[in-house]
Amino acid sequence: MYKVIVLINQNIDSKFYRILLKREIERTEVFSIIATLTDIDECMSIAACSFPDLLILSPSESETEYRRQIDAIVTYRTKHPLGGLSDVLILSNVISEYAARRLSEANVMYQFISHLEPYQIADKLMRTYESLPRRMKIDDEKSRFIDDVKNILLKLEVYPSYTGYKYVLDAVMAIRYSNGDQLLMKNLYPAIADKYGRTGASVERAIRLISFVAWNSGGWKSCFPKFTKRPTNHEFITVLTEYSQAG
Repeated sequence: MYKVIVLINQNIDSKFYRILLKREIERTEVFSIIATLTDIDECMSIAACSFPDLLILSPSESETEYRRQIDAIVTYRTKHPLGGLSDVLILSNVISEYAARRLSEANVMYQFISHLEPYQIADKLMRTYESLPRRMKIDDEKSRFIDDVKNILLKLEVYPSYTGYKYVLDAVMAIRYSNGDQLLMKNLYPAIADKYGRTGASVERAIRLISFVAWNSGGWKSCFPKFTKRPTNHEFITVLTEYSQAG
């Protein structure tokens, strides 16, 4: 089930329209609307707690406000690279060059579609995002990958009881699916910290402890024989990612 936030335009979208939109989208049994909001700041606040997959944006008629909405999405993605909101569907007959450029820079998948009837939008979602064949395939691949990581951590005597265990999983997933995004790498610790309500420093320390435990385990040499000294956090996460991908 993919989580959706809808940011409506009060001047265009009636209450009846919102109710129909929610009903039609959730009828797909693939998407679930977690919030329907009118304010972009509230929308980003909810996103930071719920990590939605998709934002449906019915933009403001005001160009200044429209740009502010786009800027807020980009700012969110910069601060929360692991916080979802990777897709934006903009309900507009006009393609905004500003929105396209800014969203592209933030590695956000976006599409402009006409402000259609709710059932048409739901149908467009199913066809555009190919949710059943493509996304389920991606989810299966991610699931297999994370299972491989967990198996390696088990060999390295690193167990879920360690605080840093979930941080390592998030870090490995981030590197695996960053596509070389340096912005994401730069914000890796803060992003994980935001997710769990911690500080970047505490995340870094917890991962360092995990790498220490792994280094001193009986399985380290069999998994990573080329390492002659304990790896740094970045080396540990990177080699764990590469080993899992190879497996």
